Amino acid sequence: MLRKSDKKKLFGKVTIALGEIITELNKDPNDPWLDGEISELTGIHQSRLSEIKNFQKYNKPVNSKILSRLILGGIIVIEDILIRIKCSEEERRYLVEVGFLEDIETIKTIKEAIKAGVNIKTVLRDAIKKKGNKKGNN
Repeated sequence: MLRKSDKKKLFGKVTIALGEIITELNKDPNDPWLDGEISELTGIHQSRLSEIKNFQKYNKPVNSKILSRLILGGIIVIEDILIRIKCSEEERRYLVEVGFLEDIETIKTIKEAIKAGVNIKTVLRDAIKKKGNKKGNN
């Protein structure tokens, strides 16, 4: 588990990588993305996108909420970050766990379940317990 100070360092590195990715999207010669488009898809204000692209100037790292919005908006995948930064195994695990948001089908299913009144936490905890009990019986 990453401590708060470790997450702060990690998100500094992640912000630099995100700035590179967004800048590359802005400069794509075949189909450049405008910050306004990224903002519409993610709900991240354009001025915040500018801060991300200019981390060295503003020194405002992203947090897990901003990272999640970029993933859910289809702007980035965790692998895009991992190939750009050096990170410990623990940091890598943390980012990969956040990367579950890339699975749009799972996200849609969770939303449908919530709309239907299903208590997702209870269902998942029960499934984990059941799976754990099966492992112990083998």
